Amino acid sequence: MKTLPELPRPFRIPWGRAGLLYVVGAPLVMAGVALLGSDRFALRWGPVAILMGPVSYLFVRRMRARYEKKLRLDR
Repeated sequence: MKTLPELPRPFRIPWGRAGLLYVVGAPLVMAGVALLGSDRFALRWGPVAILMGPVSYLFVRRMRARYEKKLRLDR
């Protein structure tokens, strides 16, 4: 897939990568602080719940790529 850097973009993240890191990192830090102040159950299962987000994202991304590839082959 070729990139088109001169193509107009409908949305840009303010502050570029630094803004993206802040938007993703700040909630993760807050979740970590909340977990540290929680009970034993939350300390055990909270990180599992937090890590399920990226794992689910990667799984759905892979499944979508397979589905789109199948659609292209069927044409």
